[in-house]
Amino acid sequence: MRKDFALCFNDGYVPFACVTIKSIADSMDKDDDVHIHIVSDHITERHQKILRNMAGSATVAFYFDDGSVFGGMPDYFYNWSIFAWYRLLLPEKLGDDIHRVLYLDCDIVVNDNLDTLFTMNFEGKSIAACSDIEIYAPQTYKRLEYDSKLGYISTGVLLMNLDKWRKESLASKMLEFAKDNHEKIKYPDQDAINWVCRNDKIILPPRYGVVLNYFREKKFMREFLPEMQGLIESPAIVHYAGYYPWNYPKDKHPHSSLWWRTFNRIGMFPRVRYDYFVSFVKYWIKIMLINLGVIKKGSEHYIRDLYYCHPRVRISDVYKTMKEQ
Repeated sequence: MRKDFALCFNDGYVPFACVTIKSIADSMDKDDDVHIHIVSDHITERHQKILRNMAGSATVAFYFDDGSVFGGMPDYFYNWSIFAWYRLLLPEKLGDDIHRVLYLDCDIVVNDNLDTLFTMNFEGKSIAACSDIEIYAPQTYKRLEYDSKLGYISTGVLLMNLDKWRKESLASKMLEFAKDNHEKIKYPDQDAINWVCRNDKIILPPRYGVVLNYFREKKFMREFLPEMQGLIESPAIVHYAGYYPWNYPKDKHPHSSLWWRTFNRIGMFPRVRYDYFVSFVKYWIKIMLINLGVIKKGSEHYIRDLYYCHPRVRISDVYKTMKEQ
């Protein structure tokens, strides 16, 4: 079976992209025809070779773009990495013979062969993705001015119907929305994709994009209680959105071990482990200084970032919450 994946990142993110690519290679069936498409502004030849090695028998293709198509956008457009917008280039960069592609952020581990996604009927829709936890926030729909019944998806895992994207020039519509509606935007590219495709999407089962907040949000747990055990024991795709396993203060996802297991199989990038240790030391020094009153609440060094302040999610606590629902 042919399976096309796409990632968009810069040269500095290669170690983390390697984990995602390695997890793809490890999860696919031997007879799968796997193609990995990488869109970037620049990746060194050395890193290109490493990325190809991570992919095993999969074909890896590189597409380079200077991002000039995104010129003239308002400042808020760049609140997140510009490479989040590069997924909009996929319908143009990939040949017309490629009809669907699974876009993945680089903070992701694949844990399943994903046959279902690559054989599913698009039913004439443009995209398929999992619900974002923002579905429970009324302000999401007030902000974007559409009915909450239409839902709101996370675009970190995005199955794209490229034929329809090309036919209806969806990328141009998303850029136009982002340019003209800065007062509505909170999550730049994700908001634009959700608005343009508000009537034009398939909501995937949550196992195809498991995020930490699935285990924290009680409304989600009540709604998907029958699926919760599967999300714990056999997630198809784990998305570490905001809670990166390679950064100690943000390492709060209950599936962090899947990421580290894949990273250990790579056998490269010792700097990642070193940086994790440094982040561990810095975090606990800050905590000590805060507790001693040396770092005051108003100080720039005070820990106030929500990812740093959230408690770690433990599987045992998840099961306990499930029993209460």
